Amino acid sequence: MSLNFSAIFAKIQELVASERSPSACMSEIISICSRDVPHADWARLSALDYDGDVASLTSWIAGVFEREPAPFPIQGLWFGLNNPSENRKIWADMYVGSVAEYAPDDEELSWIWKSKRHYPEDSYAHSSSLRSIYEIAYGGSLGNDVEWPLCLAFAAFAVRSFLRGQTTKLVASTAPRIGVAVGFDGGDMLKIGELTDTGFVICKT
Repeated sequence: MSLNFSAIFAKIQELVASERSPSACMSEIISICSRDVPHADWARLSALDYDGDVASLTSWIAGVFEREPAPFPIQGLWFGLNNPSENRKIWADMYVGSVAEYAPDDEELSWIWKSKRHYPEDSYAHSSSLRSIYEIAYGGSLGNDVEWPLCLAFAAFAVRSFLRGQTTKLVASTAPRIGVAVGFDGGDMLKIGELTDTGFVICKT
């Protein structure tokens, strides 16, 4: 048996547009994955405190750009997922970077890579959820069947939660709207919505 990656990706997009908490959304994604690939580790992944992790990271984004402001009006935010390492220890985390251009109708999200970019030092979230997801994934036999869907899902739901009620002032930008995208550095990304001068607008599926 194998994961239906396209169906999971579509479900992540659908849940991002909902009002449900990160933990409730993660529970639904984990339920789908466990039906596709049954394994005892899904129960461990369901027990992680996703909402608590999101609550602990609420000041993360503003703090990054307060320490190291972008040298241009930010028009796009990229939340990238990758695998930091130290002393042969590898884990999963996400970082935030900014870009100088945004193309609302670009379904390929090429604006993330084609304009001026500003990736501050120490821009990682240091997420306990992402670290635990990776440890459970590769401590057992599920590997990428856990890392891909659950890291992408958590990042998407967390960023949506961080930005609710925020405006472009969060990153001190004078742009009227800022595109927001989440995904893996190596591919598989989705646009979450737009941060505007009046609030955050979530992409509708």
